[in-house]
Amino acid sequence: MKDKVMDALQRFSKAMFIPVLILPIAGILIAVGNLFTNVRLQAVLPFLNNPVTIGFGTLLSGSLNAILGNLGVIFCVGLSVGLANKKKSEAGFISLLAFLVFLNAMNKFMNMRGMLVEGSLSGTGQAMVLASWWLTSTTASARPSSTTLSRSTAAPALCSSC
Repeated sequence: MKDKVMDALQRFSKAMFIPVLILPIAGILIAVGNLFTNVRLQAVLPFLNNPVTIGFGTLLSGSLNAILGNLGVIFCVGLSVGLANKKKSEAGFISLLAFLVFLNAMNKFMNMRGMLVEGSLSGTGQAMVLASWWLTSTTASARPSSTTLSRSTAAPALCSSC
């Protein structure tokens, strides 16, 4: 029994290795890009204040922010590929489809229940789906306010025993 649990935990940790390995590399490169665009550093080191280094820094940090903005997708696909014994590409593709279906289903559910609230959706995992609804909404009155939703109306129980 102990060997089975240890094998399962080792397999899971190996699957987590690739998505977690990407994070420090992306973070360091974003920091380097931010150094090239830092106004205070450009005042101290005037050779950094030119269009080439500013453009490089903007491109580097801006493009790598996509990794931090899509951590949910990265972990979803990375874990499924890492845990699959065979047909790893199919497992990754199916996990991506399942992630997108989940986001859209949660968006529709929250929209039907009036649970979408005002504010920034950055870092929620649903910003790409919910932002499209947010931008197409014609009036602010169509969006429920977070202050008007109480606990009982914001997240009602799905069954009577919950």
